[in-house]
Amino acid sequence: MGLLAGEQKGAIDLRVEGGVTPGLRKRAEQLLQHRVVAGVTLGVCRPGRPVWWRMRRFPNGARLRARPDTFAQANRSMVPLLSSARPRKPWAMPWRVLELFCGSGTLTLPLLEQHRQVTGVESASTSLALARRSADEAGLG
Repeated sequence: MGLLAGEQKGAIDLRVEGGVTPGLRKRAEQLLQHRVVAGVTLGVCRPGRPVWWRMRRFPNGARLRARPDTFAQANRSMVPLLSSARPRKPWAMPWRVLELFCGSGTLTLPLLEQHRQVTGVESASTSLALARRSADEAGLG
């Protein structure tokens, strides 16, 4: 089981052995009745809204998205610090950046600016899709 907490609501990832039965799907949907549960992931079944996004946008307009069944920076208070980590002088910023294990874009998204090439590498297609959606939404893709 995985949990992803936002500022007011969160999402739950349920993992089961075997297939998702109609009864199990119904019980997952019942979790949405709790005021703090926004969504649930249960295999391919995703009742509610399990995608959490950073409410404040990065300076470039992108928002960080995550789901409880994907990796996310566990220490949320570090996200602003990590995303702002870059050389203080603009000329010192490399024009090409390669981020390995980029997840849904915790570091990749803030680096996306005009005239910068940032390549994020991630084996989890769900995380990469969230990063791509955030970049495209902000016009950075």
